[in-house]
Amino acid sequence: MAGVFALAISLSGAPSASPMGKSEHGADPIDFAVVVDASPSVPTEALQEEKEATALLAQGEIATGSRGMVLAFGGADDSGNAAVNEVCPLTKLDAGGRQRLGDCVKSLNREKIGAGTDFPSAIRQASSRLAADSSPEIPKIMFLLTDGKLDVRDDPAYGPDASRRQANGEKALTGALQQARSAGVQVWPLGFGKGVEKAALNAMARGGYQNACAGLPEATPHARTVNGSADVDTALLQTFAGARCAHLTEGTSRRPSGDLHVTLPSIATSAAIIVIKRDPTVTVSYSDPQGTKVPRNQVSGVQNTVEGLQIRQPPAPGEWTAHIEAPPGHRDQTATIGAIWQGVVDSYIDVQRVFHEGEKIPVSVQLQNQQGVPVTDLPHAYDGRVSVRLTGQSIQPISAQLEDTGREPDSESNDGRFSGHLVIPRSAHGKLTVTSTVTAPGITGDSRPVTIDIPPTPPPVTATGILDQQTVQPGGTISGTVRTTNTDSKPHELRLMLQDSNKAVPSRINPVIVSVPAGSSQEFHNFGISVSDRAPEDQMVGGRVIVIDSTDGNKQLETVFVGTEVKVPPPPPWALIVTLCVAGILLLLFSWDRYRRWLNPAGLQLALYDKDKGKALSKSQPVLTGQKGPYPFTVTGDEIKPGRSGKESYQIHRWLPKGRLKIKNLSSGVKQEVHDGQPYGIANNRRIVPSYRRSPIRPTGPENKTSGPTSGKDGDF
Repeated sequence: MAGVFALAISLSGAPSASPMGKSEHGADPIDFAVVVDASPSVPTEALQEEKEATALLAQGEIATGSRGMVLAFGGADDSGNAAVNEVCPLTKLDAGGRQRLGDCVKSLNREKIGAGTDFPSAIRQASSRLAADSSPEIPKIMFLLTDGKLDVRDDPAYGPDASRRQANGEKALTGALQQARSAGVQVWPLGFGKGVEKAALNAMARGGYQNACAGLPEATPHARTVNGSADVDTALLQTFAGARCAHLTEGTSRRPSGDLHVTLPSIATSAAIIVIKRDPTVTVSYSDPQGTKVPRNQVSGVQNTVEGLQIRQPPAPGEWTAHIEAPPGHRDQTATIGAIWQGVVDSYIDVQRVFHEGEKIPVSVQLQNQQGVPVTDLPHAYDGRVSVRLTGQSIQPISAQLEDTGREPDSESNDGRFSGHLVIPRSAHGKLTVTSTVTAPGITGDSRPVTIDIPPTPPPVTATGILDQQTVQPGGTISGTVRTTNTDSKPHELRLMLQDSNKAVPSRINPVIVSVPAGSSQEFHNFGISVSDRAPEDQMVGGRVIVIDSTDGNKQLETVFVGTEVKVPPPPPWALIVTLCVAGILLLLFSWDRYRRWLNPAGLQLALYDKDKGKALSKSQPVLTGQKGPYPFTVTGDEIKPGRSGKESYQIHRWLPKGRLKIKNLSSGVKQEVHDGQPYGIANNRRIVPSYRRSPIRPTGPENKTSGPTSGKDGDF
C-alpha cells in the first residue's frame, strides 16, 4: 500500500480540552477567591506579605470580565470571634473594580478572627460564594494562603470535647472539599513558614475540583510552599498562572530609579504586566517594545504597593519597559516586574510523503499567531509540548512527540515548526485520524482530529513547493517554485492559494492556475507572492501556499509555509559613493602622474655612434629630467636632438628598473628592448647607445637592430 497525504488544519476554533477555552475577544473570565490565613499565629510581617500577594491577583488578572474576592480566616472561639471574615466581596475586575479590590485588600486585618486554622469553614464559605450567581462554564478558583495546618481545638462548633475536635475537623475538611468539588471550585494552597505540612496541603488540592488545561501538570491543582513570607508574591503569581491556564514571564528587579524589563512573545493575545513596588510612593511609566508610552488610564492600583498594566489589544511582542521613580527616602525597596499572558495559536499539521507499509514518515506542526506569522519566540517551557496521534480501526493508536530543535526531521530550530516521525503500521488501510495537540503553558490545549483516507495506489499527481527568500521589500515579490509529476493519461489543473497571510501585509499569489501535462515525469512551475508597496517594515508575510488538484476533486497536494519578512532596503549612501568616486579619480590621476614620471629615463645619456668609424659622432645628449613619460628624440645628421621632428624620430622609456629600456621607432612603430650601453642600430650604419654612465660612452653587448623581432606589448607608448 502507498499513499500521499498533506494536511493543513486550523486549530484556532477547535474545541478546548477544558472549560477555559479561547475567546475571540481575549482571555475568558474566571471567578476567584483569595482565602488568607489571618490567625494570630501569622506574624504581622507575614500578614503584610499576604496582603501584597493578594493585591497581585487583582492587578494580574487578564480578563476584564473576571471577578475576585478576599476572605480572611482563622478560628472561632468562645469570645465570639468568627472563623471567616469576608474582607472584599466578589468584584468585577474592570478598571474601577481592580482599583476597588486593591484598595479593599488594605483593610485585611485580624479583626474578629480567632486563634486556630479552620480550613473547613474557609473552604465552605469560599465555595458557596463562588458558586452563587455564577455560570457553570466560568472556572472557579480558590487560592488558600496559610502558614499552618488544621487547628480547631478551641472551636466549640466541632464538639464540646476539645480532645475530639481535631478528628471532627478532619471529617469536616473532607466534606468541605467534596462541596468544592461539586461546585467546580479548584483549591490551590500556598503554604509558607516552617510549620507547613505540604502533604496535607496537596491532599486539599486533590480534594477539590480537578481541572487541567490540556493535561498540563502545572495547571493541575497542587500545593506550593515557600520558606518565608517574602517569597509569597512570586509563588502566588506562579500558582495563579497555572490555575489560570496562563503563562508567567518573570522580569527584572531593581531599586528606584531606573528601568524594569519583561518580554512578551508574539504568541500572547491577552496580557497583564505587574509591578510589585512594595512602596506606594513609587511611580511607574510604561513603554512598549517600540518605545511608545502607554496611557495611564490602562493602569490600576497606582496608589497601592502593587500596580498592573492591562493590555487591551494583543500586545506588541518584545521587551516592555517600566520606568520607576521614587522620592528621596523611598528608594530602598526592590521593585519587581512580571507578566501573565495567554496566547491563541493556529496549528497546522503537515504530512506529505509517498510511503509504504512500515515506513517511517516525517510529520510537522506549524504554530502561527492570529496574524498568520510563524511563532519563533516561544518560551523554553514549550519544549516537547507539541505532539501528534495517529488512530484508526486498522491500527493501534500511535503517538509522536514533536520538537523544534533543528534535529532531523526538523529543518530549523526555534522557527515554530515542530517535527517528528510516525511509523505507518503494515496493517494500516482505509481511514486514519491524525490529531495535533499543543499542551503548553499559556495555551488552553487546542486539538482537532482530522480524518484522512489512504488510497490503495499512489495518486497520479504530486507537487512539491519551495520558497527560498527570507526577506522581501515593500512592492517586491517572493519567488517560489512548484515541482510536479503526472503519471495520468490526461493533464491536470492545479490551483495555488495563499491562505491565512498577515492582514497587515496585503499580498497575492500569481499565477493562480498551473497546468500539468499528461505523462510528465517532472515539471517546474514558477510562481510569486506579490507584496503591497504599503507593507510595513519588519512584518512577516506569513500564511501558507496551498496547492490543490482541481482535476481530482480539489485534493490538496502540498502546503508551503511562508516565513518571509518585509525589509526596506537601506538608502544608497550617496555621500559615501561620491566621496569614493572622487577619491578614486584623484588616486587614478595621482597614479597616472606617478606612472608617467616613472617612465621617464632621467639621468640617461644618449650617444650617436658610427659603426664603420668606430667612434662617437657627437657629444652625448642627456635626457631632460623635467619631462614626464617617454623621452622623444630625433637624429639629424650627426646629432641627437630632443623632441620629435623628421623621419628619424624615436622615443625611449624605462621598462622595468634601471638597465631595462625600450626604444621605439616612431616612423615604423617597431619597439626594441635595450640595456645600458647596448647599441641600437639605425639607418646609415649608425648606432644609438643609451647609458647611465657619465664617462665617454662605449658600446657594450650585442647590437639591437630595428629589423629584429619586437619585444614587450603593444600599446606600451
